[in-house]
Amino acid sequence: MQDNLRQTFTGLAGILFVALLAYTITHHELWGDEIHSWNIVKASSSLAALFHNMRYEGHPPLWYLLLYPLTRLTHDPRAMQPLQFVIACAAMGLLLFRSPLPLFARLLAPFGYFLLYEYGAFSRNYAIGVLLAFCICIVLARAAPMLPAAQRGADEPALPGRQAGGSTPTERGAGARPRFRVWLYYLLLLLLSNTHLLGLLLAFSFHAWFLLSPRKTSRRKLSLHLLGFVVLLPAVFFILPPGDSQMNAGFWLHHWDLHRLTPSLQAPLRAFLPMPAWWEDHWWNTECLLGWKSLALFGALAGPVLGWMGLTPRGRVLFAINFIVTLLAGLVFPLTSARYTGFLLIGWFAAAWVGTARDGGGRSDADTRGGVGAPARPRRWPALLLLALQIPAAVFAVWQDGHRPFSRADTAPQLVGEVPVGARLVCDYWALNPLAAFTDSAFYCIDLGEKRAFLRWDGDFAARLQRPDRYVDGARRLGPGALYLISTASPPELERAAGPGFQVRLIDFRDGAIEKGSNLYLYEVDTMGSH
Repeated sequence: MQDNLRQTFTGLAGILFVALLAYTITHHELWGDEIHSWNIVKASSSLAALFHNMRYEGHPPLWYLLLYPLTRLTHDPRAMQPLQFVIACAAMGLLLFRSPLPLFARLLAPFGYFLLYEYGAFSRNYAIGVLLAFCICIVLARAAPMLPAAQRGADEPALPGRQAGGSTPTERGAGARPRFRVWLYYLLLLLLSNTHLLGLLLAFSFHAWFLLSPRKTSRRKLSLHLLGFVVLLPAVFFILPPGDSQMNAGFWLHHWDLHRLTPSLQAPLRAFLPMPAWWEDHWWNTECLLGWKSLALFGALAGPVLGWMGLTPRGRVLFAINFIVTLLAGLVFPLTSARYTGFLLIGWFAAAWVGTARDGGGRSDADTRGGVGAPARPRRWPALLLLALQIPAAVFAVWQDGHRPFSRADTAPQLVGEVPVGARLVCDYWALNPLAAFTDSAFYCIDLGEKRAFLRWDGDFAARLQRPDRYVDGARRLGPGALYLISTASPPELERAAGPGFQVRLIDFRDGAIEKGSNLYLYEVDTMGSH
């Protein structure tokens, strides 16, 4: 009877998650970072060209490779959203129906800010990382009964037919299955590491936890396990951009100062207590508690503590490894956005999963014992509170994204249609993304002085964008005649960027976007007055 009720509640939670995610994705307008990846893949005529074009991105290739077949079928960037929907639903399906987390955790998790919104609504390379992380948890959970008693935990009895630290005759005769799981585990590590820097850090944490688990093993097996780190090297190669990239490691190290500590110190607060500044028009990527230093400090400490209390000792090791390596990486690559910090929470889910697993099928006695990976009932409330605190931010974000445009990028064709026939149309750097994505054309960037189909973060672009006369010089190169400009900059912002010598007249605009850099403005350029 209890099992039937659990299955009913879990199924209802899954249906509600699918409905909410479908509503959010269908109402979410794609913005710059989402369509930037699409533009790169769309402009690549082959896989070789794709690897060449993405070398400045600082991202591994998995997401781009998933987009590649889509861009061969259509040039509409909204084709990413069904793919994102399937990936996010698959990840949630694993958490709901295959994880050993207790019922309350599985019922609350689908409606948290990160799983429903940041990693659900946005077509980026994060949800695929969550899905692969949960797949690794399943592999490790299935392998848990195969491990010595010392690794399973002292409170965990040996399985029937097994001596402590030994194996059953069935297991000894099924050596192929453990070998398959080992290679599947390494394949999943490779894929996870090739999603994002955060995926690489989580993959490293998984394998470090795997090696630190107490076990008796031969030197040969130890060497094989150490070779697991080799599968992470391709991702490192892709994440470290070439020397002429604007975002190379030298750039980050050159600009390092003590202020870089701030995002890492704020990351636990953003991950475990996300609370957007709801009174702001551009609330996305804000954290209201940062306005109150004492509350922010309390939240930054309380979140990890709650997470720690809701885990078994075995799960705490994985949680601590991922927590530490993520914050350390944040000293070089700042964790300035909520989506970056959310992988601290994903690491917590993984730690709860592998720390709770007992029977290889994903089920555990945590449902009856009352805690995420913990045999003691008092440990239920920290995990309950941790997951409940994610829900208000998710409700607010989903409601806002459903009632306000997140981006105005999809209105680019409307502004293009207002340009008189025969007039020349140009854009500035940041407007290229929406124009190239939604009109399927390359455009002349007036501040770069060249025509492009996608943005490229090389060092040359940074030098050009620093020139104070770049707009005037670009207009002069085009010569006299009717000239129109589409920009993401409002009139005051454009005046600051281009200088008073660049004369324009506002023709039309599309504003009101939640993301502050996603409004569009159409200007007529005075080519005679710009000097």
